[in-house]
Amino acid sequence: MQFVGHTHPSAAVGLLSGLRSRDLFAGCLFPDQIVVLGPAMAYVPYADPGLPLALTVRQTPAEFLDRYRRGPKVLLMENHGVIALGSTAQEVLNITHMLVKTCRILAHSLVAGGPRFLSPTAVDRIDKRPDELARRVGFV
Repeated sequence: MQFVGHTHPSAAVGLLSGLRSRDLFAGCLFPDQIVVLGPAMAYVPYADPGLPLALTVRQTPAEFLDRYRRGPKVLLMENHGVIALGSTAQEVLNITHMLVKTCRILAHSLVAGGPRFLSPTAVDRIDKRPDELARRVGFV
């Protein structure tokens, strides 16, 4: 990744400040989320700003890479904000916009009883579909 964007969208920070924030971001809700953000997002537990946060953020992508065999597009920082990682500045912007859309949909799902995540099989299928791979190029 050559570009990094660190932002504090209220839709994201609101959910990241919730008691069950890690659980809220544990799955995927819709295909566009998978295409732009990938099949999972990295979660960074709360750490004080400055060196403690920097050290926590530093280890998170490596742990994600070990688990998913790819780098994360998003780092969700508990009670703080988000980091978007991309190949271009436009991709970072697209990731940030999709994350905000995801947060808004997630918030609406809470009103309707809670999120119904797509199955891991469906997420994997969408993530690897040739037409979605081609469409992903348009978001970079």
